[in-house]
Parts: sequence; C-alpha cells; structure tokens
Amino acid sequence: GGLFTTSPSQMEISGEQNTANEGGEDLFPYDPKSNNIPEDIIERYYSEYFFVGGIETNTPKAGEQHLDQYAQLHSNGLVVVGIAPGHPLLRDGRKVRKVEWDFKAGSNKVSGKMKKGGLVCYPHTPIATVYCTDNSEYSILAGVMGKLVEVNDQLAANPELLTEEPRHRGYVCIIIQNKKQKGKVREKLLASGEYKKLRSLK
Repeated sequence: GGLFTTSPSQMEISGEQNTANEGGEDLFPYDPKSNNIPEDIIERYYSEYFFVGGIETNTPKAGEQHLDQYAQLHSNGLVVVGIAPGHPLLRDGRKVRKVEWDFKAGSNKVSGKMKKGGLVCYPHTPIATVYCTDNSEYSILAGVMGKLVEVNDQLAANPELLTEEPRHRGYVCIIIQNKKQKGKVREKLLASGEYKKLRSLK
C-alpha cells in the first residue's frame, strides 16, 4: 500500500476530506495513480504553484531551458510534484525512454505518522533523471523543501506517463512539509496565474 491507501489514523485530515471519502480507505482527495480522476479535483483540493528553472544535465544554460515543474500543495502538508506545461518534455513533445531515480530518492524509506527516515529535500535536490529518445536528458528536482514520502514507481515500467498524464498518473514524487516550510513555500514558487502569464499560456 502506498500513501493513498493509508488509514485515517495515520495522517491528520480535515473534515472536508473525511466527507469526500466517507469510506475511510481512500483518505486522500485523489490518487494520482488512478485512471479515473475528476477534472476539477486538483482545483478543489489543492493550491497549484510552479517552480521555474532547474538543470538540464547536458546543457549549461539551465535558466534558459524552462525546466518548469508544478507543486500541488494540500492543506495537510503534502505536495505532489511533476513537470509543468512549459517544460521541454511537454513543450517540445519529447519522447521519454527511461526515468532513473537519484540513488538517495530511489532508496528512500519512510515510516510512521511522522514519516521518519524520509530524504530531506531542498528545491534543487535531485529526484530523477529523464532520458529521452533524442538523447536529451533532464534532471527533475524536488522543487520545494520537505521530506520525500514516495517516488512514483509506475514511471519505471511506464515512463511515458510522465508526458502523457503529467498532472495525474505521471507525477514524479510526493513530499511532506512541516508548518514552517508550508509558510515559506510561496517565496520560491509562482502562482498559477503568474506562471501562465510568464509562459504565455491560456
């Protein structure tokens, strides 16, 4: 069982979430690994922000590459991280050949309600390297501060999910933040409207 089948006793959730998940098994508003996700579920339960920049492993001009990632922030401190529309993987229609986890991220183990043992992440902590069919490579970063809860192990067998369903089953990882980190998260991230204006997106 991954994060999204955790029992309610293992994580504090709001009354609104309990109402949305009366069965008690699926406490999280949505499971990004699910095939059936209502289109507005992210807008309803999350605040979506964007991390702009990053590192393209075979290009020195990282700031010019638009290596954008999203961070879907939930009120309980969980952050779902993935690639954003401006990222060249999506913008240029790159085909993903392989997703390789950074050693520390790939061997990450957490336990208990406090998620002890999770990799401590900073915005530029490497999580994975994406290898494309045209031999381009991209480093996916944490994007936010917190502890790594899980990486999306579906990407090992189905790397194409990264570009085919980037906001759902193709998410990269999940990070949990404490109250102090949640309070500072906006310092480095762009709100949805700011991001769309920056990248001239509708």
